Formats: sequence, C-alpha cells, structure tokens
Amino acid sequence: MLSDSQTHLLRQAGAVLQDIGEHRFCELCRHPQQIESAGDGELVAFLKIANALYRGGEPAISDSDYDFIFLAELKKRQPDHPLLHEVEPEPAFAGKTVDLPVMMLSTDKAYSRDEVERWAARIEKAAEELGKNFATCNSRSRRSWTATPPTTTAGCCIPAATAAKARTSAACSNAACRSPTKADAGWAPAKS
Repeated sequence: MLSDSQTHLLRQAGAVLQDIGEHRFCELCRHPQQIESAGDGELVAFLKIANALYRGGEPAISDSDYDFIFLAELKKRQPDHPLLHEVEPEPAFAGKTVDLPVMMLSTDKAYSRDEVERWAARIEKAAEELGKNFATCNSRSRRSWTATPPTTTAGCCIPAATAAKARTSAACSNAACRSPTKADAGWAPAKS
C-alpha cells in the first residue's frame, strides 16, 4: 500500500486513484509484467500516478521500469497518446539558477537510433530557423555528433548511454561520425 506521504503527494498533484485503485496500482508496481492485462485506462492512470510520485520525490517504480515496461506498453497500444508527446514543466526550482549562454535542448527520451536521428533532425531544423548552419556547428552539445568523446560508443554518433538503453552497439553508418576516439592519438574535444 502507499505510504501516507505518497498519498499526500498524489492529492497535491491532483492525481487520483479512482481509475485504477490503490491495490491494483501497488500490484502492478510489484509485478510489472501484469501490465499487459491492464486496460488502457488503467495503464494511463498507472503512468500518471507513477509520474506524480516520481516528481514528488517518492518513486514507486524504477525509471527503467517506467520507460521500458509501462511507457513502452502505452507506446505499443496507443503511439499517438498525448502522454507520450507532451513535455511537462519542471516544478519551480528554489535554489540558485545559472543563466546559460545557449538554450539547452531535450533529447526527448531518445533510446533508439531512429529516435536519436529524429531528435537530431529537429535540432537541425531549429538551427536553420535561427540562421545557423547545423553542419558547421561546433559546440559542446554538438561534439558527440562530430567526434567521439569518451561518453560515446566508439565509431558512433549515438551517446553510449543512449546506445546502452537501446541495447545496441551497432556502429553508426554515418561516415562523419567515424572520428578518432580519445584513446587514439589526435583526439581532442571540439572547442566551443
């Protein structure tokens, strides 16, 4: 069952258990494989409640279960569901903030090569709208696409963490990505 603080968080977030019930929610947390037997309404309710608990600092399931079991099930059933395409605002941050010289762009939870390529296409379009030449961009955020720093899979433009999540180690077919690795002589990060 949910703790008192979790129940309080759900009330604060406006997340309701009426579409799934507390018992069923907790059962699915303990046995994620049972999500296939849940109805669409239960699945969406589960995701909203799990997200509210996560954002409140008291997650009921792991990030990987949320992404690769529950969210993947919704993507399989209803690929156009709004829950898959909306970006939630982050809660107000009470700590010190720092103005960045450039806008940080989200990878939109890109876990496969295809999703990363679609993300890159959106970034390229945004660069064009800003009058920037995407092909010659040479910033830290672009570095993993033009060279292979230590955080990427050797010979591939897909960041290593993303490749691991996608459970792939296939080399990128983009010849431009085949830059030397840090271990190779001559590798140096791009200067911003």
